[in-house]
Amino acid sequence: MALRQCGTGLISALPDDLIFEFLIRLRCARAAVRTSLLSRRWRLLCNRLPELRFRDIAPDHLDAALASVATAGRVLSLLEIHVSDLHPLQSHRISSLLHAAARLAPAVLNVCILGLEGKWSGAMADAVELPCVRRATSLKLEVTGVRFTLPPAGDFPALESISLVLCCHIDLADLVPRCPRLRKLRISSLMLFSVIVHSPLLEELDVVAHGPVRRIYISAPSLKKLQLKALGGLDNEFSLSFSAPLLEKLQWMWCCSSSQSVGFGQIWRLTLLNMNIPKMTNGSESGSTDLQPPRHLLLNIEPSVILTDAVKSIEGQLSRFLVTSFSFLDLMIGKANHVYGPLVLRLLGANTSIQRLRVKICGVREEACSANCPCDHTNWRSQRISLTNLKKVEIEGFAGESHEVDLLKVILRSAAMLQTVSLRLSRKVSSNTNGCMEEVSQLSKVYPSVILNIYHRSGYQ
Repeated sequence: MALRQCGTGLISALPDDLIFEFLIRLRCARAAVRTSLLSRRWRLLCNRLPELRFRDIAPDHLDAALASVATAGRVLSLLEIHVSDLHPLQSHRISSLLHAAARLAPAVLNVCILGLEGKWSGAMADAVELPCVRRATSLKLEVTGVRFTLPPAGDFPALESISLVLCCHIDLADLVPRCPRLRKLRISSLMLFSVIVHSPLLEELDVVAHGPVRRIYISAPSLKKLQLKALGGLDNEFSLSFSAPLLEKLQWMWCCSSSQSVGFGQIWRLTLLNMNIPKMTNGSESGSTDLQPPRHLLLNIEPSVILTDAVKSIEGQLSRFLVTSFSFLDLMIGKANHVYGPLVLRLLGANTSIQRLRVKICGVREEACSANCPCDHTNWRSQRISLTNLKKVEIEGFAGESHEVDLLKVILRSAAMLQTVSLRLSRKVSSNTNGCMEEVSQLSKVYPSVILNIYHRSGYQ
């Protein structure tokens, strides 16, 4: 009320830059247009906004809004479009919308379309042509279940950052060479079977493949950060070719299905492998990569449903990747009613550079395995392996059973540099295992240089 009584009006007296800042912070084109009720001058400034965001607008209204923007001929620094799953679109409508947005030539284009009308199955998904956005430096598309294709000709000359999320498929081998200035690439695809990236300027690559990956060919002399998650596992004919001499940060994640039968003998099956190297230093002369700690390897392992020998061993699978030695080994053992000492010692023996070991027993072990189970048919209790780097051991879910105590004994006599052992007890610990727990306590006297910490499930020491 007070503003209306001020002659020309305090609102109209505001400088253009301040009004622009206010309208941009609304983060919605529809809300910005409504502010034209405040002042005729604001209505004129709305038509010159450099950033437009359209959220949850019906597709027909959205088409009309984009057409009016094209008619106005304004220069956009950002165009953001969000279509919720309440308005599912057919593939040809998605293609039309993307081309309409590209014609506005924004510097940054973000499009999120969460509803795809009709059903699709794998390669049968309808194709949507990705238009060449010649002025855009950043392109982010979050489009559910769409198979993107590229036009027969045309490049993306200004693109420095691409993010494609939830798409069905796109040919990276065709897309990346058309982006000569590309520095950041993120893609999450339902049918990305091959990751082929050759880029001279690419610095960050983040790939999530939901299907089995057959090939990874990466040649990126400027690459510094790489994250690759194969959630659908690796194909039996998987091959890897990799060249990134300036790499600083690396993460590989691989989910292994039961049909791939990767594990340890007859008992254990690998379900997840995740290796993470947060910092790497580069060789100065040969161009090879010198990996420095901390190097983290996480393995999820579960008992096999059927006792058959694993077709492939975890050691063989690790040899496919860049890294075979680690400083931190993290084992998640699911529903383990088996003796797991031989498994842990085998992994420690194959990775003698390990400085820290963490074993987490997941799930409650209701009953012991059968007397003829092959999990305990070796003489592992008398082993002594070289663990010259091991300094810290943590076991979560420790039940105080005799085979667990025997595992501790092997580790203690094998690791001369061991400093700390921490045991977090499972709820299975009872009066029946008090004798074993007393034996564990006595180990601190046999190895006085090792600090032994025992914690109840409640967290008390």
